[in-house]
Parts: sequence; C-alpha cells; structure tokens
Amino acid sequence: MAATRPIASSEELLAHAIEIEREAATRYAELGERMRNLGNDVVAELFLRLAGMEQKHQRELEARAQGLALPSIAPGEYAWLDRGAPETAARDLCGKLRQRGVDCVPVVDASAGHAPP
Repeated sequence: MAATRPIASSEELLAHAIEIEREAATRYAELGERMRNLGNDVVAELFLRLAGMEQKHQRELEARAQGLALPSIAPGEYAWLDRGAPETAARDLCGKLRQRGVDCVPVVDASAGHAPP
C-alpha cells in the first residue's frame, strides 16, 4: 500500500481495484490451505470459495479494462482509503484475540517482509 495522493483517472482506479482483488484472492487461498492443513475442512472450503469469488471479480474488472491503458501497480502497492493497509485491522484483531488465549494467524505478505505481530 503506497499511494498518498488521490486516484486521478478511471484507468488508475481500475488498476488499483484489480490489484486489490488479486491480493484478496491470494490471501483467501492461503487461509484456505492453512485451514485445510489444520484439518478444518469446513472453514478451508469457505476461504477457498471466497478466493474464487475474488478471482471472478478480478476477471470482471480486467474485462472492463480491456483496451484501456492501465498503469502498472506492483503487488501490495495499491491505493487504499485509510493510512494503513486493509490487513492492519486483521493483525490488530489477532493480537487482541491472542491476549485472550485464542489462536489466530493473520494473513501476511512474506514477499514484502511483513510478519505477524
């Protein structure tokens, strides 16, 4: 998450939206596999279904952007409305849950060097 300036065009908005959907699909798939590895097949199936929905959204946005010159948005460098990336709230929640003895694993982007709290 990088941008601190407003999005200036429809093409730029679509490029950011596509990257957000791509990352959401990746994270849901990771959670699905993690749950499957832990033996929680019901929750795994939910996350994998959500990953499929996000992939569908991504394809729909890519179809809408067909023929447009979209700017290149690097993975994790999309614009977000708040100061922090959307996963910040999940990390904060996991920290609070762990304090209460609840096992929680936030989704992280290992390629960017982010680690759970």
